[in-house]
Amino acid sequence: MGFVIDRWPALLRWGWYWGPVCVYAGVIFYLSSLSLPHEALASLLEEVSDKVLHMVEYGLLAALCYRAFRWSAGPAAARFAALLAIVASSSYGLTDEIHQAFVPLRESSWQDWIADTAGALVGATVYGAVESRGSGNQLKGVGGSLHSKRQLGEG
Repeated sequence: MGFVIDRWPALLRWGWYWGPVCVYAGVIFYLSSLSLPHEALASLLEEVSDKVLHMVEYGLLAALCYRAFRWSAGPAAARFAALLAIVASSSYGLTDEIHQAFVPLRESSWQDWIADTAGALVGATVYGAVESRGSGNQLKGVGGSLHSKRQLGEG
C-alpha cells in the first residue's frame, strides 16, 4: 500500500477498506431495483451476455471483499481472505436474486447466482494472485503490524 494506513484511526482504516465494498454493493442493489435495467445499460447489454455481466459484477465485488478481509479484518481473516471473499460475494449474489424476485418486471434465476459465484471465484483468485506477486514475504495486517506468511499459516 502506498499510504501509511497503519497510523490511521481504526474507523478511518475500516472505511478505507470496507467503504468501496459497501458503495459497490449499493450500486448492485440499485441496479437490481430497476424494473428495466436494460434501459440504463442498453448498449452494454446488447453486446455482452447477461452471464458475463454477472461474472464481471461479482468478480469485482469479490476482489474488493478480498482486499478488505486481507488488510482490515485481522490475521485469522487474512489467512482465509479468498474463501471469505467468495462466500460473502456469492451470498450477496443469492440475496440479490431473492431481491429481484420482488422487483416488478424482473426475474430471479439460479443460473444468475451460479454466474455470480463463478465471477466471485475468479475475482478473488485473480486479485489474490496479483497481490501475492507483489507482497514479498511480509504482509501488513491490522494496525500496521507485520505478519510473516508463516504466522498467517501460509508458509
